[in-house]
Amino acid sequence: MRDVLRDIVADGRFFLVASGQGGFVHEGFAAEVASCWVPLTGYLDEQRRSHGEDWKVWFTGHSLGAAVATLVADRDGGGQGLYTFGSPLVGDGSFRDDFHVNTYRIVHHRDIVTRVPPFGPYKADTTRVGRYEHVGSLRYIDGSDELIDEPSTQQVTALRAGRFEALVNAAFELRLGALWEIATDDLNDHAPLYYALKMWNAYVSDL
Repeated sequence: MRDVLRDIVADGRFFLVASGQGGFVHEGFAAEVASCWVPLTGYLDEQRRSHGEDWKVWFTGHSLGAAVATLVADRDGGGQGLYTFGSPLVGDGSFRDDFHVNTYRIVHHRDIVTRVPPFGPYKADTTRVGRYEHVGSLRYIDGSDELIDEPSTQQVTALRAGRFEALVNAAFELRLGALWEIATDDLNDHAPLYYALKMWNAYVSDL
């Protein structure tokens, strides 16, 4: 429960602040990176000194961990690449445009966390509101467990078709059970267990 509450607090601080690397990023996620940056970079520097150029590092994470991994990879600048699973949006368009890490962003079907936060005010000027944008190359796991490389926005929308309509109809008809089912389905698709199982199944199917 402590970890869940920490995630909620971090996710709720959705002001956009300067990343220091280019562009603006989620304040809560940036604070998480700041809290672990010194020991983390100390470890990375030690490993690089010990192993030399042969030592390679990849960054990865799920949910809040994915957001933190994105900012760490950007700030470190020396990794081989980044894999994120169920990542929320991390920064605005200027951050996306200045992000140069080789990135694969995996999204499982209706995972609601990958769609938030859509917008956020800039902390330095709260009269301005920025749109959050994802970074990296999308790998989408659809409802049939097929892994689709770089689907278009239209394809993803089509694969989720009927979701918004079902939500509106349930709300209009005051069907609380249906509303709860829709909400829990979208949250269930965020579970790390499902990401692990679906990715493993996709891997096995390609063997």
